[in-house]
Amino acid sequence: MYLDLEEKLELYRKSRPDKPEYAAWEEESALWGWLFSCMKYRGTPLEKGQIVDILKGEIMEDIPLEHYGFLHRYREVYRDIRNYLEMKTSLTTELLNRFYSIIFRKDAAFRTNNPVVYEWSYNPPHFREVPEQMDLLFRQAAQKRRTTDPLTRAAQMHLEILEVYPYGEDTVTMAGVGLLYALLENGLPAGYLFASEQEYNQQITAYLKNGNSEVFREMLGRSIINRLDVLIQVSRAAEESNEAENGTD
Repeated sequence: MYLDLEEKLELYRKSRPDKPEYAAWEEESALWGWLFSCMKYRGTPLEKGQIVDILKGEIMEDIPLEHYGFLHRYREVYRDIRNYLEMKTSLTTELLNRFYSIIFRKDAAFRTNNPVVYEWSYNPPHFREVPEQMDLLFRQAAQKRRTTDPLTRAAQMHLEILEVYPYGEDTVTMAGVGLLYALLENGLPAGYLFASEQEYNQQITAYLKNGNSEVFREMLGRSIINRLDVLIQVSRAAEESNEAENGTD
């Protein structure tokens, strides 16, 4: 699958309009789709149109106020990630903790209990092991850069954070941040993830039970290819519109 993804990515790079307004749309639309998936997997789903309107500053009835703050703070983290990537900074425990403090408006702290994650029928590592497990996770991620393709690395980043379960109930959100960072670091587009909440939990359960990351990786790859297809279509439409305008001058 990664070869197909790579071909699409190269095609998009060649067709992408070099215009500020296009870059702004690309960034915002990526965030809309990503947040749609993020809210879904957190168990607090919103419609895509609602997310777009909230990020535009609109207030709507029947949507809890905490969702507004969460979405706007996540956008702040998205921009923060872009800034760190411009400095060629790789993700670390300290950086993930920084993003946590922005999203949840409190100091980051690893869990201090040993919960059962019922959605996955899973007992995560003892809480005293979490700091060591997180440091090991990021060291191994750095080592895999030479031997593993970007799609696999991104999927593993997400799944391994979930496996450690460092932030308790907030872990799904922060594993999503880790996945987003890994995708953008490797030049892959973020966007809407195909799996429903039930399918997502089934994919995580399969990984935690037998180490099978392929189902999640395939879903992630298909989601990225779909995003690239959309971007290629928009790029071609923009090019055709520009050619038409020039032809009428």
